[in-house]
Amino acid sequence: MNNLRAAAAIFLVAEAALGAWDPTPKTDIDAGGEKKRRPVVFVHGFLGAGEQYEHVAMLFASNGYPPTWIVTYDYNSLGTSGGPEPLDKFIDAVLRRTGAKKVDLVGHSRGTGESRTYLSDPARAVKVAHYANIAGRPINNAGGVPTLVVGSAGDKIAGAPVAQEGAKAANIPGQDHVKVCTSTESFEQVYTFFNDGEKPRTLKIEPQKDILAGGYVKSYGQNNPLPGATVYVYEVAANTGERLAKKPLVTLTAAADGQWGPFRAKPGQHYEYVVTDKTIAHPRHYYREPLQRSDRLIYFRIASKAAGSTPGPLDKEPKYLTDAAAVFNVRQQNGALTPGQDSLTVDGAELVSEALTPARRTVVSLYLLDGNENGKTDGTPVPGLIWNGPFAGAVDMFLPAKPHQHVEFKFNGRTLNVPAWKGSENGQVYVVFD
Repeated sequence: MNNLRAAAAIFLVAEAALGAWDPTPKTDIDAGGEKKRRPVVFVHGFLGAGEQYEHVAMLFASNGYPPTWIVTYDYNSLGTSGGPEPLDKFIDAVLRRTGAKKVDLVGHSRGTGESRTYLSDPARAVKVAHYANIAGRPINNAGGVPTLVVGSAGDKIAGAPVAQEGAKAANIPGQDHVKVCTSTESFEQVYTFFNDGEKPRTLKIEPQKDILAGGYVKSYGQNNPLPGATVYVYEVAANTGERLAKKPLVTLTAAADGQWGPFRAKPGQHYEYVVTDKTIAHPRHYYREPLQRSDRLIYFRIASKAAGSTPGPLDKEPKYLTDAAAVFNVRQQNGALTPGQDSLTVDGAELVSEALTPARRTVVSLYLLDGNENGKTDGTPVPGLIWNGPFAGAVDMFLPAKPHQHVEFKFNGRTLNVPAWKGSENGQVYVVFD
């Protein structure tokens, strides 16, 4: 690891010597990918989206899969999904684009129900070589497709895996409902199953020198594209989160399907992503860990006023967006904030505990705000369903909004420093750990 860091540092110095960083893509994202592989189609669960497979997608790519062959099927997870026909058209399009004869299918949580319905028709099932059912209900080899059931007794929602009538099972101890889908251990089981017993060559995301970054802007829950949304990308200092230049490195516009980018990202560089759209009152600021390799699944999912979208808590309670305080939403991309396993400190205060993020609730997203409006941090849960919906929680923290000051977020030993933006001007700020 030290050698990799040293190599990255040398690369950055060399780039700096040549002048300003050029964010224009210079290579094909699939360059070097093995086209003999089958495409992998991921179907997310309730309140999910393709971003849940971001980590696993990069693991597949590190093991030879072309990045664009790991594809995610987004649907309305809060209502009627539209049935199997849209998924069937999606898979047909993947087969046409890649020239593959079949795909490998992954369903997670509610996505296992969508996948099972899809596989119930032999005309559709014939397009699938293998199926991985993750954190779902008991299942057999649905539609005659070889099936692996992946689960964990640590999953407080779906429980341990149950395979029926010839399906195989993989039990991964101690993982929550989200992590059992997104973890390296889950990837190893799924990869080996999809490749007929062949183990992955590596269980690490392998760094690249030429990184392409992009993703989607969509509404939260329904996953409606937000075409025309603007994504501004700023280089920021790792130790403060402050922008290194007044102008964005690159400005990108979301297409009809919500897709933005890609741009050429600098290895090891911290970025701030600012998203604006006509359907939201405030910009959305996102701070993430530096990229190690190309990533096509950077999602900005926004509770907006777009048709069919669901307003977020701060749209319903804008009184918390004041001049005095910053409001944050912290999330772990690859699982819940689990007591006894994880640590999240904000300016030194530990927030992962049975009182604040109980394991039974599978808290993935944590709001930090002055919930009782007393101008101080009480460090207690903010009551009310609005702040404690599925996979979410809230802690009473008064984090003063001050120019040129930042808040330190530490998750399991990794640090993101984020400016304390005024809530009244900038809305909530997202801090995302991989």
